[in-house]
Amino acid sequence: MWNIGGSTVDHRCGDDAPFSQPFRSVVPPAKQKVKAAWLVFRISLTIWCCAEWPRVSVPSWGATQQFVKRIRMESQSQIGELLDLQKNPVAIAFRDQAPTGIAKVDTAAVSGCSYWAHAAQGRTFYTDAADHYGCPVGAHTHGIELPEQQAEELQGLVGTMVELQYIDMEEVGQLPQLSGGFGFAVYAPLAAADFEPDVVVLSGNPRQMMVLAEAAHAAGISNASSMVGRPTCAALPAAFQSQRVVTNLGCIGNRVYTELSDDELYFVVPGAQLGTLVERLRVLSSANRELAGFHAGRAAG
Repeated sequence: MWNIGGSTVDHRCGDDAPFSQPFRSVVPPAKQKVKAAWLVFRISLTIWCCAEWPRVSVPSWGATQQFVKRIRMESQSQIGELLDLQKNPVAIAFRDQAPTGIAKVDTAAVSGCSYWAHAAQGRTFYTDAADHYGCPVGAHTHGIELPEQQAEELQGLVGTMVELQYIDMEEVGQLPQLSGGFGFAVYAPLAAADFEPDVVVLSGNPRQMMVLAEAAHAAGISNASSMVGRPTCAALPAAFQSQRVVTNLGCIGNRVYTELSDDELYFVVPGAQLGTLVERLRVLSSANRELAGFHAGRAAG
């Protein structure tokens, strides 16, 4: 004992201290049973999860990619709805190998652009080089090496065009052409395409093309090239290789083979730029509807 300031202080420690025994909390028996039951449950759940995990269905990375691609394509296919297009936008892809799960075209067409019309009608198919021999000019723009007979036809056709002063020889040498060789081309309506398109071909009236051109300009992917762009099939390599949109009035051959109406023209979009274009198109199509009402009100006085 110590006496400090008249007060007695117990300085003992260890076993001699009055409160040397450690403090122990007393847990009621009922609560102990609950804690034990909870521990057993957690252990059982862990064992069950370990046993069942191999049977849990987890989407593969490939399936996830397909899902994401599908969502993106559904969004991009809204382009037809935004513009109220009467014909399906056509997705076209150029591949080194024949696609799996897609049938080859049953009959070769007389022109390469005829396949655009087939796809716009709802068909999905692919072509090889021989399916384009019927149109030597189209085969040339697609980078297809022609057999001797078709090569002679191409020379004869070009000679006729030059003689008619439809084109000159200098223009022929400047035609856009797919580089890297041609393997296969895959065609499908855009909304049904489960592949990544290299180009998307749209056809519509001048009012619809106006909104598309405005959206392309806002997206920074417009092209200052001429809208003549004959032959029309040259618009595919022009858009694909420049990664900019191409507006094309349609050549006379294309209009005959595809039955493009007199009040329609083409708009070709690089597939990689389609998402960007659709984003701006949503804004511009809405803006044009609002402005149409505004101008109609002013015109009515």
